[in-house]
Amino acid sequence: KERGKERGKERGKERGKERGKERGKERGKERGKERGKERGKERGKERGKERGKERGKERGKERGKERGKERGKERGKERGKERGKERGKERGKERGKERGKERGKERGKERGKERGKERGKERGKERK
Repeated sequence: KERGKERGKERGKERGKERGKERGKERGKERGKERGKERGKERGKERGKERGKERGKERGKERGKERGKERGKERGKERGKERGKERGKERGKERGKERGKERGKERGKERGKERGKERGKERGKERK
């Protein structure tokens, strides 16, 4: 009887040990799984952050490019306007000069004619 009791006790102990071991194993597995999940989550978060950063950078670059283009266009326009103005001024000056020359010529001609007339008159008088 005593021996049977002892054996039963021993067996129970062994079984308990085994069960404990198994439970420990299971718990370890579960914990590992959870940790893995968490790590994955964190990594995903980080990757997302990085991607967002990169995208932002790219967008900024693009915007900068566009702005630069626009500014260049505007500057070009302004320069063109200025050049046009200058050219117009120059042309006006030239035209004015030409007109002046022409007028001078005409006046000279008229004066010459007048003088010729006067001389003719004078000569006519002298002959009489």
